Amino acid sequence: MRAKQIAVGVLVVALFALPLFTRDPYYLHILIIAGIQCVLAVGFWMLLSAGNITVAQASFLGIGSYMSVILVMKLGWTFWEAFPICGIIAGIFGLLLGLPTLRLRGVYFVMVTVGFGMILRTVWARYWWAFGFHTGVIDIPAPGSISLFGLYTIEFSSTSKVSFYYLTMIFVAVILFTVYRLTHSRVGLTFAAIRSADDLSASVGIDLSRYRVIAFTLVCFFAGITGSLYAHYSSFISNENFGFQQSANVLMATVIGGTGAFAGPIIGTGFMALLSEVLRPLQEYIPLVQGAILILVMVFMPGGIWGAVQSGADWTKQRRSLAPKAVPEKPS
Repeated sequence: MRAKQIAVGVLVVALFALPLFTRDPYYLHILIIAGIQCVLAVGFWMLLSAGNITVAQASFLGIGSYMSVILVMKLGWTFWEAFPICGIIAGIFGLLLGLPTLRLRGVYFVMVTVGFGMILRTVWARYWWAFGFHTGVIDIPAPGSISLFGLYTIEFSSTSKVSFYYLTMIFVAVILFTVYRLTHSRVGLTFAAIRSADDLSASVGIDLSRYRVIAFTLVCFFAGITGSLYAHYSSFISNENFGFQQSANVLMATVIGGTGAFAGPIIGTGFMALLSEVLRPLQEYIPLVQGAILILVMVFMPGGIWGAVQSGADWTKQRRSLAPKAVPEKPS
């Protein structure tokens, strides 16, 4: 446990110290997008821990993005005012969708989320004129400046990504800590029980629908506030940003990293970001390579990267415990 805490501490310090060594916008952009993907993947993992699978992460990311655009560009709100409201609105959409449909199991609920995503993309593509925009929204303003006790002012602009980088890292750290604490609470243990044996959980009095709705609503809330941050960082959004491929990337990151532990989706997101950059010269082959890696992981490493690391560590401990111990020689 202590080794894990040290590793997490070193990683956090390294990420927050990175701009001190390089302010290259290219690398900071990669890490910002990876952070956004990480929040979506961890949310998907939390829902999976409650026994449900969804492909609507991109849809609720889009709800948060478009609602933030409406509140800021049409109603005159600031980003900081719109930011939490977008999460609440996405959570309400998730609640309204989940209440009648989360009683469905397996592929049936997956198909519900597919249909919901198709409806949203159609609305965004064809009827967005009703809100004063066309298919895409351009010139989305950056968040307003922040004054730290009147001593220092943090400015956000499209020309410098350092402020956005720190904002994203703080946001990701808060979300990850929240999900980690939640999954280790009584509610999280109930999620795990439902995932392991839902019929047995129901037989001892656990309301399956209630806890699945709670998990789904929380995941939608996280996706909504992430969408607000994404919109004001990218300064442009369209319905193409929130298609099935986005949700598929989240699913792949979680599966490749490993669904059996909290660290799995985080590792998977980092791996997917690294893979995309390595294959950037071969852009058209990225989906092909990702699909092949996903198949190989599911066949040969069903526990994902984290599961393989854990299996290797357990095997090493077992070998050490079975190794013959040296017998001290008797004095002559």
